[in-house]
Order: sequence, then structure tokens, then C-alpha cells
Amino acid sequence: MSEERVIYTELKSAHSRQQDKRRPMFKRRGFPWHIVALTLGFLCLFLLLAITGLGYMFFHRCSGEIRQDMKAPEDKNASLAEVEDHLILLPTTAWNEEDDTFQGKWYCRGKSCYHFSKEEKTWERSMVSCQDLQSSLLKIETKEEQVLIQSKIKYNHWIG
Repeated sequence: MSEERVIYTELKSAHSRQQDKRRPMFKRRGFPWHIVALTLGFLCLFLLLAITGLGYMFFHRCSGEIRQDMKAPEDKNASLAEVEDHLILLPTTAWNEEDDTFQGKWYCRGKSCYHFSKEEKTWERSMVSCQDLQSSLLKIETKEEQVLIQSKIKYNHWIG
């Protein structure tokens, strides 16, 4: 019988040694960009939902206010009439004597302004009302002033 000998050899080439030197034993991982991208994605989604929610609340509130405004115009008209009664229009020197303007219950001509009230009051209550408006009761001194006042009070009453 012949004896066979088995010889094992390990072959290493020069080329493979250079590649081994370049390649480390373990794979080095880079910066975890996927975590950053995932975090930024969730942040964008959260901001989008927040803006959508705030926009919905804003427009819902605005439309509710519009509905309320449309429901009660009579209440607003009543409060506007109350405010109008308490407004004071003071004459200014910028008015021309020939200027002829009418502002609500006030009529201004030249340097004089007249307040016309539709309420019936006693003499004393009329004086108090005039003082509240920082004015005084009218004293007609000329025929021209009397004609002017009479032309403006067609629907109001006064005692001369």
C-alpha cells in the first residue's frame, strides 16, 4: 500500500494582503441620518397638524362671530341709537360761516351748532340735557336765526 500524504497549504497572495489592510476587521458605521430624517419628518407632521388645527379653530370662531352678528341687528341698532343720543359734536373754528352741515341730531351753521331732540321734556330737564351736552338752551336773537331754526324743525316741537 502506498501511503499518501496530505499536505495542507494556505495560499495568500500579495493582492489580498493589501485589500485586508484597507478593509478594517469590522464595518465602520456612518452618521445615523435615517434617525435625523425620521425625527424631522415627525416634526413636520406635527407642525402641519398644529397649523391645520389652529386654522380650523380660527375660521370656526370667525364664522361663529359672523353668524352672531347676523342674528341680532336689532340689538345693535338699539345700542347705536343710545350711543347716537350721547354723542357730542362740538363746533370748530375750521367751519366756514357759510358752511351748512347736518350731523345726526346736530345742525351746524357758521360758528353755531344746534341740537334737535325728539323727546318731550320739561324746561328744567331740557336745561339739564343741554348741560350734559356742554351747551345751553337756544335764545333766538334775529329773524334770520328764527327762520333757519323753523326750516330745520318740521317734525320736531318747540315752545318759543
